[in-house]
Amino acid sequence: MENRKPDLIAATRLAFDRMKTILFRPFDLGKWFALGFTAWLATLLEGGGSFNSSTSSSDSTSEESFSEMVETARGWIEENFEMILTIGSIVFVILLVFGLVITWVRSRGKFMFLDNTVQNRALIAHPWGEFKKEGNSLFFWMLIYGFVFFLLFSCLAAGAIMISWPMLEAENFDMETLPTLISLGVGTLLLGLVASYIFMLLENFVIPMMYRDRLRAGEAWSRVLAVHSQNFWQFVLFYLWMLVLGLGTGILVLVLVLATCCIAGIILAIPYLGAVLQLPLTVFYRMLGPEFLRQFGDEFDVFSVATPPSPILPEGDSMG
Repeated sequence: MENRKPDLIAATRLAFDRMKTILFRPFDLGKWFALGFTAWLATLLEGGGSFNSSTSSSDSTSEESFSEMVETARGWIEENFEMILTIGSIVFVILLVFGLVITWVRSRGKFMFLDNTVQNRALIAHPWGEFKKEGNSLFFWMLIYGFVFFLLFSCLAAGAIMISWPMLEAENFDMETLPTLISLGVGTLLLGLVASYIFMLLENFVIPMMYRDRLRAGEAWSRVLAVHSQNFWQFVLFYLWMLVLGLGTGILVLVLVLATCCIAGIILAIPYLGAVLQLPLTVFYRMLGPEFLRQFGDEFDVFSVATPPSPILPEGDSMG
């Protein structure tokens, strides 16, 4: 394996050029809607939200009211515990099944979208069936990844609750617990960064390697980690660059939403239609990882598997 120093700016420029070629040379509305469908499948329920908090002044009356509310809520929970447990279990099972289905479809969709962008086409049925093995392998890997980090985050949350709950009941904060709470907060932040970094590697490098060489998730991880270990800081720089680009595009989208009095935000929030309108962003980000990865050697060149252009959406091509 050749030891090459990757160029982030060059990879960014090439990814942007590929995006323009795929979407605007020439512009084909039918291609946009078909490609947008695979982009929608590839990003189902992904992304984050915003968290807002506010504080207000309080007096002894509000503190007493809060205590009464806590006691009332506790009494109601104790009286209706069996009902709450039953309903909660049903809702949990429904959400679990829904989450599993969404994760499976999204795993298959990621290979559909990657194949269409690498090959510069907009097929649906062909990549859905062609990359069944890789999509299912990614699905099972995502289950393990999600389960492990869910347990880790749950342990940190449980620790914070065990420390905080007695103080809430006593309505008295113990300063001696502050270092422990800070440690748990820092640990949660670091764990979140690790989870984010691992997902970045998966999305930008592991999935493209699975696609290129038709590998299962574990095999692709072995190849990516081999080059990652020799170029650790280059990959960290790529991660930071992705954060900067994400912040920049987020600000641009926010400005657009505010400039249109939230009309653009409502449209972008519409399932599928929003994915079609955001194709310049999703195609660019989908191409950036492979463009960076190919600089490490021909064995990492995802675009080397590209075939001559195929007709866009041939008759009968549907996800059956």
